[in-house]
Amino acid sequence: MKTKIVSTGIIVFIAILIGCTDKDMSKTPPPGDGNAFDYRTANNITANVNYSVPEGYALAFEAYAEDPIEIVNDEPVKKEGLKTLFKGITDNDGNYSELVQIPASIKEVYLYTDALGVPSVIKFSIDGTQVKSKSVSSRTGETDYIYSTRPSELKIVNDGKWNVKGVPNYLGAPKNVSSDGLKMVNSSLGTKSDNVDNYIAESGEANINIVKDGAIIDLVVVHNSGNTVTNTMGYYYYDSQKPPRSVEDIQKIVLFPNATFAPKAGLQLGDNVRLKYWDEATQSWIDQFPKGITIGWFILVGGFNSTSYAISQPDTWKVYAYSNTELNDLQRKHNVIVRDPNTKIRYIGFEDKNFHQADYRDFIFYIEADPSYVEYNDDNIPDGKDLTDSDGDGVPDVDDEFPDDPLLAYTIKYNGTVAFEDIWPYQGDYDMNDVVMEYNTIHYLNARNLIVKVKDVWTLKNNGAQYTNGFAYQYETSSSMIRSMNITSDYTIPTRFSLNSKGLENNQTKATIILFDDAEDVVKTGKDMVFTVETTLGGMKSSELGLPPYNPFIIVESDKQRGREVHLPNHKPTDLMDMSLLHYGHDLSEPAKGLYFISNNYFPFAIHIVGTSFDFPKEGQRIDEAFPQYTRWATSNGTENLEWYKHKK
Repeated sequence: MKTKIVSTGIIVFIAILIGCTDKDMSKTPPPGDGNAFDYRTANNITANVNYSVPEGYALAFEAYAEDPIEIVNDEPVKKEGLKTLFKGITDNDGNYSELVQIPASIKEVYLYTDALGVPSVIKFSIDGTQVKSKSVSSRTGETDYIYSTRPSELKIVNDGKWNVKGVPNYLGAPKNVSSDGLKMVNSSLGTKSDNVDNYIAESGEANINIVKDGAIIDLVVVHNSGNTVTNTMGYYYYDSQKPPRSVEDIQKIVLFPNATFAPKAGLQLGDNVRLKYWDEATQSWIDQFPKGITIGWFILVGGFNSTSYAISQPDTWKVYAYSNTELNDLQRKHNVIVRDPNTKIRYIGFEDKNFHQADYRDFIFYIEADPSYVEYNDDNIPDGKDLTDSDGDGVPDVDDEFPDDPLLAYTIKYNGTVAFEDIWPYQGDYDMNDVVMEYNTIHYLNARNLIVKVKDVWTLKNNGAQYTNGFAYQYETSSSMIRSMNITSDYTIPTRFSLNSKGLENNQTKATIILFDDAEDVVKTGKDMVFTVETTLGGMKSSELGLPPYNPFIIVESDKQRGREVHLPNHKPTDLMDMSLLHYGHDLSEPAKGLYFISNNYFPFAIHIVGTSFDFPKEGQRIDEAFPQYTRWATSNGTENLEWYKHKK
């Protein structure tokens, strides 16, 4: 509320109301307890992430409000310019559990990673106070292996069948894939890698030669992004002395009807199949391959039909790609080989496109076989390279925003606006523009997802107040946990309130930062009304510090008192609040219920708009008149008109 020329009668009248009105303990509080609805436009919720990965394999990921993958030239590509909701790094077991902030209007979250061995995108639903999905390794509902339709040129061993996701019924027990191997392949073939060309295999180099009778060959699945077309993958074999000259010279045998990870299918890291050899003598498939046989690989691009659950007939777009390049259209090279210099395991990658070169990550696998029984033809392929971690913090340089600083790994950015009505405990003109502050915050985190530094940039966007109002905010943590705090601003008038040696307010249990005592003084400077607060911490979880805008508040009539604070709904007053002011006038605060700063018509006295600037009402215009959807949002407990602030009258 703002009235530069105000009659003395009005001022006195307000003062009398505030000073003489008794508490009305008969007021009807909002339905439910104080935690039912706090008028947030963003929810602070716990994100529980669980990737099924080998021990020692930490993943960096990002979360978005929409699927971050789009198809460009039939290739999955990450969209540019998307705003990150949150990001993090799992522990060495693939787990992450932290407090995050998500706009209330968002009901689904898409988790993205470019790490190998897991789906690149996982879709989460928001359930109450949690972002949670089933484990990535879950195979719930993957039953009924009844499908077997395929082109006549494709064989399948022992009448094998598959389910609706294309998962076959002849998988072996899951294999433990090396985390070091995954990291090595990530470094060599990662989406941010620029040296894929070094690993492209010439014709037959990805094949395996049997040099001793009785070879047993297992193929182990390593990766598919889950966003490619649903390819079919298999093998063929031939006399090592008579390489095939045409596709008529080979018999293709299906291993994976749908060689795809979630969400399009059900393959997972460590899935495996034992290859079979047709024994003419016994007229049966056997596990042992004889000496003098070479095994090659193929994919049928887009081979699996997700509607009919059949393997489709080849056509103009559904084409075969072979590890023997002579069999490919235009003799295209479809394979890469990344050899682990330590274990000598060869990781073989397929590229399913014919018309342009990409990342060769459409299907990655390796072979398990007794090395005395097999030989490879890949001497010209260089060894894979280890991930570079320059600062030794456990986060590879490719995922580290601060590759040379072991104390920092990544940042999370927040922005939004808070606006206050200063006539509390009365609604007054309810234009919600008496103090309007915009914030842009950066949290600096280490490899363990602990916040070690904070940069809060606050800008005074409007002073529509009659009173002298200060602005401050409070972290959830205590002052003792703050290592240092510094405020930079063109506004240099010191606060009249008592501060400790760190610049935090004295006599507060929680760390409290006062930016200014008088918004009007800030405006009068005629300078940039920006306050940059830089805080260093010893490292703490987001739930311990709190998420922006933390607990912001105005100090009403700060030239006369310290105890009259106005906070966001259900945010506790500080230790210096005069608690006797609660439950006066229109205020329904009930501390015993955790209910604070809500009016008798269930409207808040302050609001937080997340992720955007706020086009606040003009002077004297009620917020519910300026924004017609506001009332229904407030009275529906936030279930309707969740983006009311985007629809100004």
